[in-house]
Amino acid sequence: MIETIFKTHALIKDLDISQEVADQLDTAVATVLADHVAKTGESHREYGENNLLPFFTEETIKSFPHLSIVRDYFVDGFWELAQSYTNTPFTRESIEKLVSAYTGRLPIMKNGDYKNVHTHSGALAFGILYLNDVDNEKHGGELILHDPSFSTVFGFGESPHYKVPTKKHRLIIAPANVWHSVTPYTGEEDRVAVVFNLDLINLKTLSV
Repeated sequence: MIETIFKTHALIKDLDISQEVADQLDTAVATVLADHVAKTGESHREYGENNLLPFFTEETIKSFPHLSIVRDYFVDGFWELAQSYTNTPFTRESIEKLVSAYTGRLPIMKNGDYKNVHTHSGALAFGILYLNDVDNEKHGGELILHDPSFSTVFGFGESPHYKVPTKKHRLIIAPANVWHSVTPYTGEEDRVAVVFNLDLINLKTLSV
C-alpha cells in the first residue's frame, strides 16, 4: 500500500465577497495609502521594507467597520487549514486571538517589482488576499509556491512548484515553511493584496 506522508497543505479559495464589503475594502486601501502619503510625503514605493503598511489597525477598522468581516476571512482560512492537520493544537478562538494581535499588511507591486523566494520567518502560517485581477500570462506577478523540502530526489517526487493565478478576492493560506515567490510584474496598474501572518511571538504572549 502506498501511503502519503508528510504532506503539505495549502488553502486556495475564491471568496464570495458582497459588493458592499468589497467597495469598503477598496476605499479603505486607498485611504490608508493616501493618509500615509499625506503624513510622510513618501510615495507607497518608499513606505518601508517590502512596501508594507499596517492595515487592520483599530483606527482603520473604526472608520471602515466592514474590514472586521474581511479579517474574519483570514480567521476562517487559518482555521480551515489547521483542521486539515491531525495534530493541530488550535481552536478557532485561539486563531482569532492571534489574528487580532496582528494588523495585516498591504504589499503593493508596481511595474518591474518581483519577490524573491522567501518564507515568513517567525510565523506559523501566512495568508494572502488578492484585491485585483492580473493576467499573469501577459503581465507576470504570479505567486509560485515551492516544495518546502530541499532534499527531493529527482524521479521520486511531485512537481516542486505550484502556481497560483492572481484573481480578485482569492485567498491563499499556507504554513510558513512553504517557500514562495512572485514573478516579475509588468502591468501598469498596481497589484494589490492584503497579507496576514500567524506570528510565533504572539503565540508566546497569548493563551492559545
